[in-house]
Amino acid sequence: MSGDRMYFMIDYENTGGQGLRGAEYLGAEDKVIIFYSKSCDKIEYGLLKLILDSGSGLELCRLERSGKNALDFYIASMLGEIFGGGYQGKAAIVSRDQGFKAVQEYWRERASKKGAVVLNSTIGGCIRSANEDNVRTRTAREGREQCKAVCGRTVRRDVCSGRSK
Repeated sequence: MSGDRMYFMIDYENTGGQGLRGAEYLGAEDKVIIFYSKSCDKIEYGLLKLILDSGSGLELCRLERSGKNALDFYIASMLGEIFGGGYQGKAAIVSRDQGFKAVQEYWRERASKKGAVVLNSTIGGCIRSANEDNVRTRTAREGREQCKAVCGRTVRRDVCSGRSK
């Protein structure tokens, strides 16, 4: 799937495998960084294979010290590293933790593109939230609409069972 380069920071401790939904929309230009701790260090092979098959860069970042919000600080620090290195595109935080809205607001004021940080609980949701005008975003939106047609119900984010009601 082609589109503009995007960084995806996965709060795996918070989302687990659900956060990787939408990995089929990743492209070779993307970079996925999965942040995890020893309490949540198993990733389903099929989900990992989707990321690897996309050709996107993959980095695994294991939390070395535990503590309240420690993994969140890793993610916020990585965003600083990315934007501080001159990146001017969109970055995504894949998490259900609404505390990341503060990070999103911080970068909204400082990054070169308005809304440079998107926040959603899945990769696919982040792609749609980035609201870029490209094939990948349109395909992700169409996939969600197709799920509505198959399941016959409104679907929250990337949650689709593929079964009719």
